[in-house]
Amino acid sequence: QQQQQHAQCTHRAAVMRRTNMMYEPRVDADALRRSRAHVGNAARVRRLAARMARGEGVHVLALGGSVTRGHGIVDTHDNAWPGQLVTFLRTAFPVHGVDGHDGTGGQPTRKLRTHVITDASTHGADMCFVEQRVNQLLNNAHADATRGEPDLVVLEFAINDYEAQDDERQLVFFHTPFFDGFQGLATCAEAVVRTLLERTTAAVVFLEFRTAVERRHTGATLHHVVAAHYGVPVISHADAFISPFFEQMDELFEYHLPTNATRLPPPYGCADKCFREDAVHAQFKCNPICKLILGAEAPPCLSPKRDATPCYSYLFAHDEVHPSALSHRLAADLVGHWMIDEFEIQCLADAAAATAAAGGGSSSGSKAAVVDDGTIKVNGDEHLAPLPTLNDRISPFGVMASPIVLRARTDVVAVNSTMMESGVPMLEALKSRGFRRYDDTKYHFGRVGWVADNVTDASAEVVFEVKQPKGCYTVSLGYLRSYENMGVFVVWVVEVDAVARAAAAAAARRGQRLDGLWRRHISVWSETQLRATCSGHCHVIVRTATARPPREKNKVKVISMAVRRCSSTTAADSNVGYDRAPHNGGGAENELAATVDSTDWSSSSFLDSSDSRDDDDDGGGGVNGGGSSGGG
Repeated sequence: QQQQQHAQCTHRAAVMRRTNMMYEPRVDADALRRSRAHVGNAARVRRLAARMARGEGVHVLALGGSVTRGHGIVDTHDNAWPGQLVTFLRTAFPVHGVDGHDGTGGQPTRKLRTHVITDASTHGADMCFVEQRVNQLLNNAHADATRGEPDLVVLEFAINDYEAQDDERQLVFFHTPFFDGFQGLATCAEAVVRTLLERTTAAVVFLEFRTAVERRHTGATLHHVVAAHYGVPVISHADAFISPFFEQMDELFEYHLPTNATRLPPPYGCADKCFREDAVHAQFKCNPICKLILGAEAPPCLSPKRDATPCYSYLFAHDEVHPSALSHRLAADLVGHWMIDEFEIQCLADAAAATAAAGGGSSSGSKAAVVDDGTIKVNGDEHLAPLPTLNDRISPFGVMASPIVLRARTDVVAVNSTMMESGVPMLEALKSRGFRRYDDTKYHFGRVGWVADNVTDASAEVVFEVKQPKGCYTVSLGYLRSYENMGVFVVWVVEVDAVARAAAAAAARRGQRLDGLWRRHISVWSETQLRATCSGHCHVIVRTATARPPREKNKVKVISMAVRRCSSTTAADSNVGYDRAPHNGGGAENELAATVDSTDWSSSSFLDSSDSRDDDDDGGGGVNGGGSSGGG
């Protein structure tokens, strides 16, 4: 009987795998092995896989940046990895329309007729972006009678979380990832993961990508620290496919195919023409690997050797960052096969435990056996997850901050965004001059913001309103940081109430200077907590600063605004800094000339231009600036 149960488990898992192996190129066993960057605690995913095997529909929540959104490919709903994953799960785990259970002995969950996915990704988002929204996302899911709370949460942020990790000098001289500028990102990741684990019974997993530029690092190191502490599995598309891709590219001469060659085998190699070019968005074009890795102006790309043939990657779409449709499908396969493997392990363990409970013991010749230390052996290979003691208890301690601090960081009273995020109110301007809300990107992929461009002086202003019950609040501003075209701007938090305004007069005189330009070759959302506090009803005034040579442009793009209670901010700030993208500090002294209520908008700004002095730049960034909003 035990052998029959084992045979049923392995046969069913084999059928699941076979039904998802109809595409070429396939995910081979070596790629699957490399993708398991961190095994973690599999209790939640095994419980979830067992439910799916019984025919229950599940809700998957995908969180990520433009990679998850499928930037650069067509039909993103179907071709990006979230859509591909749902297709995989519907094939491997057909839904029979039965009532679901949360696996903890609780009440039955909602009935789903099929597996569903919520794609909550946003262009440029990183873990700190999600930190502001994670509670709101879960509240919205809880209120959704159709889908309900997520059963599986996939986090894709490695590329956008990398910040300055491509600075090789820092990597050489610092033997820990937690030097200046990295603590905040790691703490954001921990706050998100802990909130998901505390508020849901969902299985949580990191899905890690990387770019085609080998020297450019990712935020995977930071994620691994959090994953190890909380037992969160890590599935690495980077380790499975991009590392072998680098090895294959090293064999090429200046990233061109050898004479008379037309291709190197997929998925790690390349071909003499764009692979599945119809899957690349028509507004883009395929670029050969030489341009992706070395840049379009590199001599080998401009003037290749005689008889050298440009080589096009199977794994990337139009640039060095965003995956191709094939690459998305392979990423979905990695996650899907991981769930099948965990189902098989749990199925075999249940069979072995049932046989032991019936007094049959464990057969040495069987495919699965529970050994003395509580682990399980499948086909002679010992699995690290202990059974039956495997559980999903959450560590009472934090790795980057205490649990109190981590909860405080996600305690956001209000968040408004221009990115048309599901369940997040639009960031409306009270008044604006020189700013307008639109998608400033070349191909209009929904990267909306309050944008002031084509300005070189301090003439553009936009005003946002904070309106909360009387108390003490801090305001965080989200804006675009990029490597070109971006400018400097100054922000004031101005009390509307006359009494509060008089008490905060000294703080109101200090405008906080921020800079959207940096040296890092990536464009991402960035957040800075403003120094001035708000008593409940305030105006947040953003004003451009005068561009100075060699900076030719002074573009500013405001994307979001978040409000936290001072008590939460103080608790969090006592442990780790809040500034999402640290700059060199400081702020210009600026006199507030007139009250907001009495300002004649048609003839003057909120702030008298004579009192808004241009001091030296305090923010980071480089020179020769100016901005596009590309990037993750």
